[in-house]
Amino acid sequence: EIKQPSHVYGAAGCLGYYEAKLLDLRGYEELHSGVLHTFRRLGNGVALVRLLEAALGTRSTFALGQLPIEGGQPPLVAAATAVAAAWGQQAADSDMVLMAEQLAGVCAPARSSASLLLPLLARLSAELAALKA
Repeated sequence: EIKQPSHVYGAAGCLGYYEAKLLDLRGYEELHSGVLHTFRRLGNGVALVRLLEAALGTRSTFALGQLPIEGGQPPLVAAATAVAAAWGQQAADSDMVLMAEQLAGVCAPARSSASLLLPLLARLSAELAALKA
């Protein structure tokens, strides 16, 4: 148990007191290479998920203004198909059309109460499960 230092020593004195008391813990190598590294990775993962959700939210809002007529082709897919045709490719053989279809699927607006990240995570977990099997 660490006793709290007196306020008489000031901020620098209190910091020095805690540095001296926690010197052994600070020098524990596995804390830096193991525990703190795991916390860094976890924090990076959380930050990545938050950035993805923000990007999907922005992209979905953009896609909402470009929704096709009921049963029609999304504008992004239509544009990719036209570019593929101009290059003399079939739409089925074009990677650009495939990416446009996948992006249109990911960016499709969800219910207002749903997170845009949930369908993406569900699809990602299904893809990873297929790779693992």
